[in-house]
Amino acid sequence: MARLSFGLEAIGQAPAVVGPLQAILEVAPGHVASQRTLERYFVEQGRGEELLDVYRRMVDHLSDPEDALAYAHVAARTAANLGDADLAAAGPFLRAAFARDLADRRLVISLEAEARRTADLSLFSAAHQRAAQFSGNDQERATSFVRAAEGYFAMGDHARGREAMEHALAVDPNHLVALQHVAEERAAAGDVRAAADACETLGRRLKVPAHAARFFYRAAAHYRATEPERALSLAREALA
Repeated sequence: MARLSFGLEAIGQAPAVVGPLQAILEVAPGHVASQRTLERYFVEQGRGEELLDVYRRMVDHLSDPEDALAYAHVAARTAANLGDADLAAAGPFLRAAFARDLADRRLVISLEAEARRTADLSLFSAAHQRAAQFSGNDQERATSFVRAAEGYFAMGDHARGREAMEHALAVDPNHLVALQHVAEERAAAGDVRAAADACETLGRRLKVPAHAARFFYRAAAHYRATEPERALSLAREALA
């Protein structure tokens, strides 16, 4: 099949081979030589919609993950250009790559934008959770997990939200937003000790004295029943 596609193209019969190659791809969607022959022909002819069909097959069926991911980017850019910079046209290609567990930093950033554009909380959380893999430092990684957790909480998926928040604190135990989430969630669940610990850590991490005092008072309130001396010490710190 590869010799047929390249041979006909080489002797100037590319238009005649389009139909047979498309038939080949109906049977063998991952046939790379046929895909690339059609790609070259449709690019030369400016046949954008048919080119997108080829790219869609490539993203879905190429066995090499790096190639499939590269074509997802090419397809998204081509689709957006055909739609006069309409980012909605790029979305299906980004989602198709992500569905195959293909991702790089660029794709994740594009998916985050797609999730915001479509108010897709599930995609928002999944993209941010995957973004942690490509973050440059622990604080960025933790923030990615926090954003994923916020999406899960907004969806009502509290179990996955707590799991993502725990990942954030495992990466950066002093992440302020994660600690505040944990303090509130543990207090609501009646886990007084964990809520107190999180509030105390927040009080020691916050730079603005008034903000730190607020969390020292909260920690003292949680400790009052079980550890009164510690509660008194934290109340004094809040007043310092």
